[in-house]
Amino acid sequence: MGCLGYTTWRRFKDAINRAMESCKSAEIEVSDHFADAVKMVEIGSNAVRDVLIFRERKQQKKGEKQMNRIYEAKREDKQEILNLYRTMLYGPADWSEDYPNEKTIEFDLSRNALFIMKNTEGQIIAAISIDADEEVEKLACWNKELFPSAEVSRLCVREDMQNCGLAKEMMHFVFDHLKKEGKKGVHILVKTGHKIALASYRAIGFETVGECNLFGKDFVCMEKKI
Repeated sequence: MGCLGYTTWRRFKDAINRAMESCKSAEIEVSDHFADAVKMVEIGSNAVRDVLIFRERKQQKKGEKQMNRIYEAKREDKQEILNLYRTMLYGPADWSEDYPNEKTIEFDLSRNALFIMKNTEGQIIAAISIDADEEVEKLACWNKELFPSAEVSRLCVREDMQNCGLAKEMMHFVFDHLKKEGKKGVHILVKTGHKIALASYRAIGFETVGECNLFGKDFVCMEKKI
């Protein structure tokens, strides 16, 4: 602690907590950089404090991540994608039984615009879509210098796989896909108040360019050059 410039435990602990929150915001697995366990040390008159211990990224876990693969979704994936969507209902993104639904998936499949990540067992653990909504594209906040651009939507990561960097991987996959299609920019609507999503998108270069009300809901408009 002293070698890092901290003279008191309180300030050191605050710094560690801030670092852990930054990992969560950036969709980075906290346990890859901070120990799950804590070491108990005696301070003064038998008082006990928790001391967080740094540890190296586990190679085994890193290897497991590398085995995940991203594919263009097929019709046989439809039900599993819908099941994944259903696990996210009524959360901060404000998804419901009506959206996203089977018609949403059909729309994405018909345009070859739905991508999924599967683990080594062939289970779908993440999904992302390239949307095509005229109302969104008409918004005046988008930077015309980034045209042609595209909307990214319906990013979803299975609950037990969140905070592992998968959302970032899905985003970068789509960025590369869109660049090959000649797109210069990408934009996204984020539900107002969804702090985790807003922080995560800022961490990968998105900027807030406006606000809007569409489909009866308030959104923050974010955009990024690719």
